Amino acid sequence: MQPQDIQPNRGPSPPQAPRQPSLLSYLVPRRGFWGLALLIDVNIAVYLAMVIAGLGVMEFQTGDLVDWGANYGPALEGVGLIRLVTSTFVHAGLLHIATNMYGLLLGGLFLAPVARNGRLIFCYLFCGVAGSILSAVTHPDVVSVGASGAIFGLFGMLFVLAGLGDRRFIGVRRSMFSNAVFIIVINLALGFTIPGIDVSAHIGGLIAGCVLGLVFFLTGGRAAPAE
Repeated sequence: MQPQDIQPNRGPSPPQAPRQPSLLSYLVPRRGFWGLALLIDVNIAVYLAMVIAGLGVMEFQTGDLVDWGANYGPALEGVGLIRLVTSTFVHAGLLHIATNMYGLLLGGLFLAPVARNGRLIFCYLFCGVAGSILSAVTHPDVVSVGASGAIFGLFGMLFVLAGLGDRRFIGVRRSMFSNAVFIIVINLALGFTIPGIDVSAHIGGLIAGCVLGLVFFLTGGRAAPAE
């Protein structure tokens, strides 16, 4: 009888920590979670197209922004009304788009339990257009671009949903609420103190987002049990 090799009992393998998705993974639309990636990709694609066209990198000229679809009162006639939408995908330069895409990423991830894919895109456009309208009404002669109005709207939704105790955010609503308040307050404060920031677009998007948040809560949220 030949001796047999006896393998030591190593026991079950320790559970592997879940891999954290890379930042680049959020740029690739995938089944079941494509809305956020699509919004970010369109914003980045417009910026890269402007860079490739030779308009600059760090910042673009005001005239070029108007040519690429900026929100500008005198141009808001007939087909020009599309600028209320296109301006939410145009940015003034590298730092502008980088900070806005970071905010969009956070807002989109936080809202995933209630608005992803088509719903998220609708919320982005609804809040962005609301911000564009208020911006055009309050200062029609100013050229305005950027996704910040839409992003303020997304955080306005989070503010309302978390503040009302939406059951879909059990366990994270306190941190989500505090993050939403922090981002809203800081950015509004910066808008009132730093020249060139379109506060009207921020406020318009924020109001629209709060309205959407209330609608989402009333149509499916319901308050979570008190802790």
